[in-house]
Amino acid sequence: MEAPIRALLQGNHFGQLGTVNPDNSPHIDTVWYAWEDDKLRVCTTRATLKAKNLLINPKAYMVITHRDNPYEQAQIALTLDAIDDDNDLSVCDRIADRYTGRPFPQRHLKGRIVLSFRIDKLKYHIARV
Repeated sequence: MEAPIRALLQGNHFGQLGTVNPDNSPHIDTVWYAWEDDKLRVCTTRATLKAKNLLINPKAYMVITHRDNPYEQAQIALTLDAIDDDNDLSVCDRIADRYTGRPFPQRHLKGRIVLSFRIDKLKYHIARV
């Protein structure tokens, strides 16, 4: 993977995660994510629409846009590889720390899970303005 793409994935930029609703309409969520071990990881709960959608259809799409340059982005076709419990919030803490410098703030929320995605296709684009 080229250095600019890796830098974008490893940065603390927001992702727009798209899943497919049961009626085939799109569902889009803004998410925090981590790029670890060649996987994109997102923390959530099983009750969220994105998690429910992914149980039916493991295909997803994420657009990651650079915080300081909205014309630098990665468009990524994904497949859900695993859903793991994060009861100790270790993954959620790592992800939250990337964005806030602190552990995951909502300690009272139970049933956190980690969605791990493999990249099927990645398109990187940067435009200078």
